[in-house]
Amino acid sequence: MLVQKMKDLNMVDLRDVEHASDVQEARRCYSSIRSPVYLDIVEIFFTDMYYEFSNSSNISGSRRKAGTLRL
Repeated sequence: MLVQKMKDLNMVDLRDVEHASDVQEARRCYSSIRSPVYLDIVEIFFTDMYYEFSNSSNISGSRRKAGTLRL
């Protein structure tokens, strides 16, 4: 679920207050989206961002090569 991935992103570096604030704001905004089209767009964006952050230590494991993961 996307909300869980966003929570995981928030845990990446709790010392980065700006990052934590951005993720919390994104979760709040995401929860207010009602259009299925916009939900798909936002889910793709945040899923890509999640995998980019989680794979940042493994450059050869780029998720973009595999395509976008749909939720």
